[in-house]
Amino acid sequence: MAPLPSQKRKIEDAMRGRTERPKKRVRKQKEYHSSSEDADEASGDEFAPIDLVESDDNARKESVPTDKQGNSTDTSITGGSSDSEDDASSLSSDEEGDEAVRPGEEKRPTSKRNDPNAFSTSISKILSTKLSQSARKDPVLSRSREAADISNAIANEKLERRAKAKICADRQEELERGRVKDVLGLQSGMAGEVGEEEKKLRKIAQRGVVKLFNAVRAAQVKAEEAAREARKNGTVGYANREEKINEMSKQGFLALINGDSKTKPIDESR
Repeated sequence: MAPLPSQKRKIEDAMRGRTERPKKRVRKQKEYHSSSEDADEASGDEFAPIDLVESDDNARKESVPTDKQGNSTDTSITGGSSDSEDDASSLSSDEEGDEAVRPGEEKRPTSKRNDPNAFSTSISKILSTKLSQSARKDPVLSRSREAADISNAIANEKLERRAKAKICADRQEELERGRVKDVLGLQSGMAGEVGEEEKKLRKIAQRGVVKLFNAVRAAQVKAEEAAREARKNGTVGYANREEKINEMSKQGFLALINGDSKTKPIDESR
């Protein structure tokens, strides 16, 4: 079924954000009671008719010294204060009675966690402890075990680093002992003399290298000659021929190195 026009309008208003305010329900009073009636009744009770003759007699009686009135007022004040003191004492006695332990019940022991005396003693001990100079930066963390372990680990690591650095320095010093770093004499101011000495050494090295290669070549030539002679003489066996060739080449090589003048010049035409 389609909604009624009124319901449809309410739905459209709700979608647009227009909502009706809820209506207040007013309760109707069945009977009316005015406060003026109570005031009239009270005034009627208070103001009773007075006789003029009796009022004169009362005025004469009231002309008594004021001490009696003062005493009477004082007694009334003291009476009121005594009543208030009695009320306070009765309230305190009731509270004490409530707090007192009943004969059937046992008093529960207070736990150490909730004991104020234990807390105060622990605080006083903490405040009375003396801290070292390094621990004053973090006074709270210095009292925990984890912080102490971490600080010990850091100190041990520093000591290990120092020991390793010392070992490396000693090893480097041992390696550099007797080593000449200023080879060219730049720091000592002897660069010219060192340069001349280097030239001489280079020439000697060149001569030695040339002589070495000549000796090697001569040994090879002599080995070839020894092989030919062995074939001519009819030496049987490859091993015997190799042994003879090695002996000849070794002797010629050593003779050339030693500068033996009796050795024959090398003939490379063969």
